[in-house]
Amino acid sequence: LKKIINIENHRKKIWIIGGINEKRVQKGGVLYFDIVENKWCQGESDYPLEIHAHKSTRLKDGRILTTGGFNMRVYDKNSYIFDPKNIKNGFTRVKDMIIERRFHSLVTLHDGRVMACGGWNHEALTFNNIEFYDPVKDEWTLSPGKMSQKRQRHTAVTLKNGEVLIMGGFD
Repeated sequence: LKKIINIENHRKKIWIIGGINEKRVQKGGVLYFDIVENKWCQGESDYPLEIHAHKSTRLKDGRILTTGGFNMRVYDKNSYIFDPKNIKNGFTRVKDMIIERRFHSLVTLHDGRVMACGGWNHEALTFNNIEFYDPVKDEWTLSPGKMSQKRQRHTAVTLKNGEVLIMGGFD
């Protein structure tokens, strides 16, 4: 895949899940770069959907949560968990996000929950809402609070003090 959409670093491997190639063909493949071996490898299982504009984040236990995206026809609110320690079993479907979104940000918080914020929906509307995923309960909840500005194609990072910094993107 020439255009890398989702990358997660896990145990000396950098994982790429799905994406779109130089011909704008969507892929559901899983690749990883083995840092020790210094080479690219094909994953043993594929992402269940051919999709792009989705997001991934590493959970506290090392698994990777992948959410949302677009498959050239449908905006997605699906969520899947991939366990790099058990790559032959592939992806496990978990509870859907509340809101379909692509070009959102996804970040793991210090308490283990995941925050999904902003993005773009099927009506080409950019929004500022936030929802949280609890991987222990397999449950998404919509936050009553919102980002101060609507954002898509932005990034988010959890700071050492637990706050989340959201930067870049546009409305």
